[in-house]
Amino acid sequence: MAEILLPKQWADIKIREELGEGSYGKVYKASTRKGEKKYYAVKIISIPKTKSELNSVMADIQNNDSAKAYIQSIVDNCLTEIQTMQELSACENIVRIEDYVVEKKTDEIGSNIYIRMELLTGLNARIKNNDMTEEEVIRLGTDLCKALIACEEKKIVHRDIKPENIFYSETDGIYKLGDFGEAKIIEQSTAAFSMKGTPHYMAPEVYKNQPYDHTVDIYSLGIVMYKLLNYNRYPLMPPHPQPIKFADQTEAFDKRIAGTAFPEPMLAHSRTAAVVLKACAYDPKKRYANANELLSALQALSAYLSANNADNASIETYHDESAVFQHKKDKKDKKKKKKYRNPKSAAAGFLISVFILSVILFGTYIFLRYFQGGVYWNTVVQAVQKAWSFLYDKIVALFAKQS
Repeated sequence: MAEILLPKQWADIKIREELGEGSYGKVYKASTRKGEKKYYAVKIISIPKTKSELNSVMADIQNNDSAKAYIQSIVDNCLTEIQTMQELSACENIVRIEDYVVEKKTDEIGSNIYIRMELLTGLNARIKNNDMTEEEVIRLGTDLCKALIACEEKKIVHRDIKPENIFYSETDGIYKLGDFGEAKIIEQSTAAFSMKGTPHYMAPEVYKNQPYDHTVDIYSLGIVMYKLLNYNRYPLMPPHPQPIKFADQTEAFDKRIAGTAFPEPMLAHSRTAAVVLKACAYDPKKRYANANELLSALQALSAYLSANNADNASIETYHDESAVFQHKKDKKDKKKKKKYRNPKSAAAGFLISVFILSVILFGTYIFLRYFQGGVYWNTVVQAVQKAWSFLYDKIVALFAKQS
């Protein structure tokens, strides 16, 4: 890569490698040249980006001075948003801007804007190297809600929440929201540049150019979470593991914008799904009223899942012991069953019991007959009949059970 020259104010900083490219600029990894290395992300925005974009503006306005004023207004708006983002940097969940420099282009109309920020890991890069568990997705939502609360306090609508604008700090272990004003202002200010971002996370009212408020950011965050909990598939796409055709994404998008209800994301607990589906409800009035409300829901959800996971962990800890205990119990049960497995042996046992009881009863009869004068004869006969009847019923029931 050819060396990219930075403003003279940053003479001690050198571009090391390209990290990514957006519709309006590139982001590079940079570091200090001397001493202890400090690393940064440097974004370079060129307005207009290419010669053809400048030609499009000139063709529409057809006046050199007016074209210059038009492009300068885009630069000014962009700088206003950068300054706003600097103010928001007090929130730890918003990407911190270290410095910025604006340089006018020497050979044509327009300016280059250099933005130096903290170096972070993009969400897409993090997903490649780490499993996004349900708990991790909830943590992402929680962190971004804190960023949105800071935005709402300043009446700022981000309007472009998507994975490309979400970052992770390896140092702090938190997620951060970035790319605030630059994309939005450029998109709003000039149709000629065609710098509109992907609509797949946009709230329907934004896409339809209808009035909207801060709940569009809650909607977009909900779509991000839904996708992460749905095998990286947008709502209304064919469910995993069905193959995806080219037309499926467009069809799913059209259904979403039309208001088709979403199924639950496939990897989410039912309570998690309920929170996510409310966040990205089609009707803005049915969404969470603000980021603080969504934050409370996610924190309660996190506590609930943590408690359940602790219970599950306890069950798993004693799983082996329980299995051994159950195995011993089963063996005892089998031994008990073996005693009564053969109906003939069971019947023989009862017959022996009958014989013994009969001998006892007969002996009682003899004793009463010859030594007591037969006074209790009728009583003895009735007792013997009842005993035989009882034993007969038991033998019949035993045979019926074994068969």
